[in-house]
Amino acid sequence: MVNQAIGRVGTEESGYSVSVDAAARTIRVDAWGFWSVEVCSTFGKALIDACRRTAGLRRLEIETSRLKPLREEGESAWAMALGVLPAVGIEAVVVKTNSLTKLQLLRIARHSASKDLVQFV
Repeated sequence: MVNQAIGRVGTEESGYSVSVDAAARTIRVDAWGFWSVEVCSTFGKALIDACRRTAGLRRLEIETSRLKPLREEGESAWAMALGVLPAVGIEAVVVKTNSLTKLQLLRIARHSASKDLVQFV
């Protein structure tokens, strides 16, 4: 199995999905819309749990080109996840983003334990 869906949270308008490509040692996240508090509250834990459950993952690819700017709860969820990624074995984080969210995500990444791992494309 090349790409295994781990989960999807939210609606067609806002949410995220997590999948794993074990052969590529990569976890993939697709995030879209303007997140509700409920979506924010599950994001960090869902991402970290997926990383811990799948041995050998080394890379995280995040597609955020459809994500809207985050409120405080969203920023906290991203910061928590980025803070834990090195401890669960992630060595590279690639973020594809749009101009609306790039500066916000860049600021969050700069203040995280993952700051040297994150690359924006």
